[in-house]
Amino acid sequence: EKINTDSFDLTYNYYQKDSVNWSTDVTYGINVWNFSRAWVDITKTGGAHIELTSDYWGTVDWWGTCDPPKWIFHPDQAFIKLNDELFNSYRAELVAHEVGHALLLDDYDPAYCTLMRATGFNGDPYPTDSDIEGVNVTYKD
Repeated sequence: EKINTDSFDLTYNYYQKDSVNWSTDVTYGINVWNFSRAWVDITKTGGAHIELTSDYWGTVDWWGTCDPPKWIFHPDQAFIKLNDELFNSYRAELVAHEVGHALLLDDYDPAYCTLMRATGFNGDPYPTDSDIEGVNVTYKD
């Protein structure tokens, strides 16, 4: 059950480009935001605000990227790339982190141990109070 029913409605879509299927991790990573106290409700549909694509991008210096909706070319749509190189155990956490960027959150100093920390994983895909507060300040009105 959604904790906060007074929310800002967003939509998402997931596209699998390679043999690795992230659909369970994408659903989990989205739902940690939906079932938090964040004032957003993200549902799957066509014509999405958040587009997630998984593919094998090779051995690069990133596991995921997000072009957030504040970019000039797509002011109401975010594009998330998920790298199939990432180990299974961190995929939901990465999805939740990149969705945080789609919700206009920045990376934070890793010492704060938020979902939106700048580097590394801690095995916990849930947004912290400070992550949720960042979203609520943005989507409150």
